[in-house]
Amino acid sequence: MRISASLSMAAIAASFIAAVGIAFASDNGVWIGTTASGSRQIEIAVADLSTSGADKEELGEKAAGMINFDLKSTGFFKPQENREFIRQAVEKDIAAPGGVAYAEWKTLSANFLVKGNMGSNPDGTMFMDARVYDLQAKKIYFSKIYSGPKPLFRQMVHQFSDDLLNRLTGEQGVSRSRIVFVSRQMGKKELFMMDYDGNNPVQVTHEKSLALFPNFHPFKDMALFTTYRYRNPDLYTIDLNTGARSPVSRKVGANITGKWSPDGKKTAFSLSRAGSADIFICDADGGNLNQLTTWPSIETSPAFSPDGKQIAFTSDRTGTPQIYVMNVDGKDPRRVTWTGSYNDTAAWSPKGDYIAYASMTGNNFNISLVNVNETREVRPLTSGTGSEETPTWSPNGRNIAYSANSGGARQIFIMNADGTNQAQVTNLPGGGYSPSWGPAQEGK
Repeated sequence: MRISASLSMAAIAASFIAAVGIAFASDNGVWIGTTASGSRQIEIAVADLSTSGADKEELGEKAAGMINFDLKSTGFFKPQENREFIRQAVEKDIAAPGGVAYAEWKTLSANFLVKGNMGSNPDGTMFMDARVYDLQAKKIYFSKIYSGPKPLFRQMVHQFSDDLLNRLTGEQGVSRSRIVFVSRQMGKKELFMMDYDGNNPVQVTHEKSLALFPNFHPFKDMALFTTYRYRNPDLYTIDLNTGARSPVSRKVGANITGKWSPDGKKTAFSLSRAGSADIFICDADGGNLNQLTTWPSIETSPAFSPDGKQIAFTSDRTGTPQIYVMNVDGKDPRRVTWTGSYNDTAAWSPKGDYIAYASMTGNNFNISLVNVNETREVRPLTSGTGSEETPTWSPNGRNIAYSANSGGARQIFIMNADGTNQAQVTNLPGGGYSPSWGPAQEGK
């Protein structure tokens, strides 16, 4: 996978157009509920999209692969993964009434089939006509046409995946979201941004020193990060499209692990001075700085609750690093983790019911969840032979991204929030560290 230093794709994305075709359905309700525990998975088969001419770039096959990955990652779908069986079924479609051999497809998938075609518009843009067939009702369930510049091929496919998820479950997808993370470039750690599935990695900082602890803005193409460019760990923001940087805190000491508040108006971070580190909060531009913790211990890695009223953080005030929660004004601190000898990097779920964090068991870290309601139930999510760290939630709370070093250099992985469907999404020479999951690219 090639790392590009260009940010041109972000500008091109602004011209993306999705043209709605016809949505066929018997009613306006969703096909499956999302709140019931143990809801069955939707079985679906995705055929390679056909093209009007020679598909030298194999875009039809790539589109099918992307849709399969997107849908499987949601946890709601069970895609048919035997591509040879799917190709055989496509051949049966040629002679079938209406172009779909429903009986054949039902042997591969109980519920739905995705087919479609793509080609070029007269103005040189490309289109993708995607159709979803209900195999039980033997009719089209959903159809939509997408159109835009060819460089936005992946955006169109991801948009279809999100549209289908929303149509079938009522939930918003994250297929068009991005992740900012740290990777080594020329021996130095810099910030990169990529699609949530690991594609299109783009270098966004050029500090030529150390750029660490990125945190994606809740709704803008911006990130907080710590830079060592000026020989002190300073907290800065960066515009992920233009690369413009602005200081937030350049106090003497380590200004690290900065996090945005849910409304983007505040920043919490750890500042070390006089031998200890404490949690501070300030306006997004660095003004109105207030100290929240005063213990003679190490306090770091703050994380706002979704309603902005509480902050989780790491503290070793009782001897070992553990996760604590306090009010946003620093009052009423209470410990929420009681298992694990070293717990760090809290990440609050979008719904506010769980905190994901890295917990040391033996000599390695694994990702765990703690219920922050009265139960304080702990649920381990990973148990690899390597070390899994720095969890971050997808905007819809269905997935968690994290870094892991199982089998070699540390890379970025994603999984469902229950620990299933663990998948490596980066394979970069410089590795992948400290992911932070950003919002979907609205209107692009």
